[in-house]
Amino acid sequence: MLVLDEPAANLDPEARHVFFRLLAEKRESAAMLISSHRLDEVAALVQRVIELDKGKVVLDDRVAETG
Repeated sequence: MLVLDEPAANLDPEARHVFFRLLAEKRESAAMLISSHRLDEVAALVQRVIELDKGKVVLDDRVAETG
């Protein structure tokens, strides 16, 4: 189980790319809970998106599988 809160916030663009590639390799073998303001970076890794506004759930949706 990986719990990640803004895991790439302080990484440069190349390091972000490497980091998310490593997470993608673990996608099938690890459960991940990722908190991020950048959905574009985590979209390929997730199956579900939950958005919060002032602590309340405003969106709870499944992400379509690609490939």
